[in-house]
Amino acid sequence: MRRGISIFTVCILAICFLLLWPLEADASSSDDLKSTWYETRYYPIFQGGSEWQKHGIDEMIEINNPPMDLLVEMSSEELAGLLFEYPMLSQITSYYDENGRNDYGQFFTFLEKNSAIFFELLRREDGISSIIMIYKGIETDSEVITQGGNEMGEGSIKSWYVEILGTQFIHNYCSIFTKEETEYAREVLSNKANEKSLPDDYNDGYVDYSNIENNTLDVKNDYPRSVFLSSEELDTILQKYDGVIVLGDEVIEEENDTLEEKSKPTVLIILGIGVVVIFGIIVIIRGL
Repeated sequence: MRRGISIFTVCILAICFLLLWPLEADASSSDDLKSTWYETRYYPIFQGGSEWQKHGIDEMIEINNPPMDLLVEMSSEELAGLLFEYPMLSQITSYYDENGRNDYGQFFTFLEKNSAIFFELLRREDGISSIIMIYKGIETDSEVITQGGNEMGEGSIKSWYVEILGTQFIHNYCSIFTKEETEYAREVLSNKANEKSLPDDYNDGYVDYSNIENNTLDVKNDYPRSVFLSSEELDTILQKYDGVIVLGDEVIEEENDTLEEKSKPTVLIILGIGVVVIFGIIVIIRGL
């Protein structure tokens, strides 16, 4: 009889372990990594970091988006600085059109859909000017431009991606600039072109500003200022802001049914463990 009780006790302990193990596994998962944003205010997964290449693409994208309450209280300048350090910036040269030329519009479509930082900047009145300002402060390396990032070290390649991001953001979004932003962008590209001796093809396709529209509006009324997303795609992303209200410098995250739903599996597991343990105790006592 005692042998049967001992076997039953072992089974109970095994069941408890199997039920508790997922909770322990979740504690070191993507939620924990995402929460590091509050302390570091930086991407949890980045090239050279301990978590690099340990996660799938979709998971990495989600973890590298700040929590919504933190996102909306970060300054536009801080967000724009983070944009130029986006861990997936190397993707900017991965898209091509039907003629085999780089299609940077596809990369910005990817950013609008997947980078909460970029989308938040497009949602803000000073977001575009903040992006241009950060790019203005980045020194253009003529050697990197000449080589096009080829056969160079990691740092040089990153500088090349940053240059592409800065120039192509202006070219791809200039149609939605205000008059002030247009003048600011032209000034920045003009200064970049005059800084150093740059290759002709770089002047033509990157720092050349002759094709930037003569925008006349002092203020844009449509936010977010998306270029590549449909109204349905915008609505889907904007729904993420429903639980966050910004009041001056105060951010309040509302309680919602989603949070309650997320907590239900944990509650059920705990209740299940309790039932198993109580049943086991009763069986043991009767056996004695």
